[in-house]
Amino acid sequence: MYLKRFGFPSYGDERGYLINCSTGRGAPLPFGVFPQRSLSHIDMSNVTVFCGSSDSEKDLALEVIAAKLGAKEIDEALNASLVRGYLSMCFTRYAEYIEKRSDVEKIYLSREGALEHLNKNKYRFDGRETLLHFYESQIKSKTICLLQEPETYMSFEETVALACLIEDFAKYSKTQFVISTNSPAILGIRDALIYDFDESTVMGKTWYNSSKAERHISFYRELIESHKR
Repeated sequence: MYLKRFGFPSYGDERGYLINCSTGRGAPLPFGVFPQRSLSHIDMSNVTVFCGSSDSEKDLALEVIAAKLGAKEIDEALNASLVRGYLSMCFTRYAEYIEKRSDVEKIYLSREGALEHLNKNKYRFDGRETLLHFYESQIKSKTICLLQEPETYMSFEETVALACLIEDFAKYSKTQFVISTNSPAILGIRDALIYDFDESTVMGKTWYNSSKAERHISFYRELIESHKR
């Protein structure tokens, strides 16, 4: 594991920064989001998963982390100077052996980027290239890999195969993952630390004490019982 903790600025830090900027305008995202959720920091595991509904902040949290790590460019269409100021207030804490190194590669793969790649290469290999092939080609050993909803546009079988791939890379190839997802297969990756952004208090949980996993299990149990009748 390389990144141990990621910290967000507090409400006071945000307010003080905006006052000093004298912006006079509404602050762009991600200002004002995470303090309302009492989310000061995220502790990381080899596989850290953010889940939640489409209007939750799970993707925003992933994008903030990716931008702070330099894996994602800031959208210049936004108020880029304010966003850079926000990122300057975020903090990262790495494992001691990696603290003073800058050669750990960070990879950010958005769902739009993955789909764009697939559309550009749909006729390669007689049209047999899939999103699973894309992720297999992009995920590397000894990196911090940030994935935005990789299950989007994938079949269930492909998503299960991707979850196995992620688990193997995390276990054997020293790759650390931060993933936004709602896929039960990815949520079920062994030893993943799960943050559910649909909950009032966002905190890291294991699969066994995650309410999201409990709802998945209840759904399939009820489905099985309904088909037995």
